[in-house]
Amino acid sequence: MAAGDWIAVRELDAVAVYGRSEGVRIYELIGLQAGSDVVPGWVAAYEEALSLYRAGRFEAALEKLEVVERLRPGDGPARRLATRCRGLLAEPPSSGWVPVTMLDTK
Repeated sequence: MAAGDWIAVRELDAVAVYGRSEGVRIYELIGLQAGSDVVPGWVAAYEEALSLYRAGRFEAALEKLEVVERLRPGDGPARRLATRCRGLLAEPPSSGWVPVTMLDTK
């Protein structure tokens, strides 16, 4: 990233826009950190949960998302990812599953 160490972000998801199959990673700006490499614990826990989700380890991802909920109650992205994990546990994905959110409208 061009901004390097000057901003703190959290990766939210990979999203494919309507008509495309490859995902683009999207990020949330957490704040400016003026060269500091300190990342809030809830950001690290969320990104670990996202990594576990992408690996198909949905139960482990939910455990990390519980950590996010304790550290940052009501976090919208964590709740959405938890809902997605629960859905995939209830109805496991096919072997060709790709962890990209597909948008169906422009």
